[in-house]
Formats: sequence, C-alpha cells, structure tokens
Amino acid sequence: MSDKIVPLISSGTKGPLGVLHLPRLWQKVSLEAAGKLPTATRELAAATTQW
Repeated sequence: MSDKIVPLISSGTKGPLGVLHLPRLWQKVSLEAAGKLPTATRELAAATTQW
C-alpha cells in the first residue's frame, strides 16, 4: 500500500479569501513538503506549468 496522497480538492474551489485554486495549491505544497505527493502528480504539474 502506498503512503502517497492524491490531492482531491478541485482547482475551482475557493478558499476563505475567495481565491480560486488556492486551497488545492496549499494542499499540494503541503503534501510535497511531507514527501507524500505522488511522482505522477508532480510530473503532470511540472508539464502543465512549462511555457
């Protein structure tokens, strides 16, 4: 069993400040810092942020 966690918060979710995507970004950064973000999720995120 894997100890990795896939972020389940939609990018369309608003946080307490009303900012879209912020809750998902916060969760992904927290999971990455804890070493619990799956490799495929990191690679997909890197591919979609490249220009």
